[in-house]
Amino acid sequence: LGLRAAEAVFLGRPVRGSGQTERDGTLQFVADVSLSAEGLRQLLALPARDYLRGEMLAHADIRLKGGVLDVRVGSSLQGLESSLPAPLRKPAQLEWPLNFSWRKDSAKTEQNWQIELDRRLNIAWEDRCTPRCDFARGFVAYGTKAELPAQGWRLAGQFDRLDVDPWRAFFAEQNKDGRLTTDAEAVLAGLVFETNELIVAGHRFRDVVGKALRQDGRWSLVLKGPQAEGNLVWAEAGRGMLLARLKHLTLDPLPVATPVEQSSTVPENDVPGTLTELPGLDVIADKFQLRKLDLGRLELFAVNADKLWHLQKISLNSTDLRLEGRGLWRGMGMNTNTHLDFELDSDNVGAMLARLGYPNTVRDGKAQLDGVREWRGPACAAQFPTLSGSWWR
Repeated sequence: LGLRAAEAVFLGRPVRGSGQTERDGTLQFVADVSLSAEGLRQLLALPARDYLRGEMLAHADIRLKGGVLDVRVGSSLQGLESSLPAPLRKPAQLEWPLNFSWRKDSAKTEQNWQIELDRRLNIAWEDRCTPRCDFARGFVAYGTKAELPAQGWRLAGQFDRLDVDPWRAFFAEQNKDGRLTTDAEAVLAGLVFETNELIVAGHRFRDVVGKALRQDGRWSLVLKGPQAEGNLVWAEAGRGMLLARLKHLTLDPLPVATPVEQSSTVPENDVPGTLTELPGLDVIADKFQLRKLDLGRLELFAVNADKLWHLQKISLNSTDLRLEGRGLWRGMGMNTNTHLDFELDSDNVGAMLARLGYPNTVRDGKAQLDGVREWRGPACAAQFPTLSGSWWR
């Protein structure tokens, strides 16, 4: 076969290519094509396709020999823009070399796919064809290496900074109509990750290492780092339930992004990034710190019922501070408000105030205080301009 200067149209764009039969019997086709984001949306049934804009040039090399089909496509991706969350956000003018491959051997039941992006992202998966081809196993690796699991998807990543919240919003958007598969063979099976900085629910954690496995609708996570260390279990049913047993936990809330977020005149769900729901919680941390304040042992238990989040127990216990509380978050996802009842006891008020960041305020002393606090917004983010309540004893 000899084919020179052939022209065609693919996904609305011109294709120029050639083909030949090599001496060893390999049938080879090579082609250059311009691909638009709109064309990729027609070609690929991937969640990311709606986040691509622009157009790119690509080179394809297709080889067929002895029943083995080998397809390779390469591109610099220059001209293609990605609005996915970091670290996969990309301006159009930037080059991110991409290599795609697909291999099918007619003598085998498997076919293999691989995508390598800018030496940072590696995606590989395997289909089993009997005769219909269905996903069997795969991995997604960012900044590190991974091996194919026995089944399902395995994620592995090594990051400088990872902000989880935009990705949670991304997957929630993709799954709002149930579009993401729930096929048992195609679900995420496990993940391992390392990151210098992890952002979760508006809190920053540094130097985090985690490993998680999924089984029967539950995630088991082992977490290690200077700000959090211990074991967590996440149950996916309903709004979710998080069980955590931690050696230590330090919360480092990020600063409020804009003054409007603390304004009492702006409805809560008009504020970008406002929390709209919380999972059930069963948390014990032997050592709990808020920023640089050592608050002792933390116990927290909360459940969801209808549109109410019941804080059945929150307890802080140290040598000079004992706090017990319970509360309610009403109307999740709407203009919400939080109610908290608490009792505070201290055998050394001076030491307690020093623990809370007010040293040399008083000396010794004992105190007992009962109180009620209410504010507009979720239980984990008090809106101080709307804070009200009373205390006695």
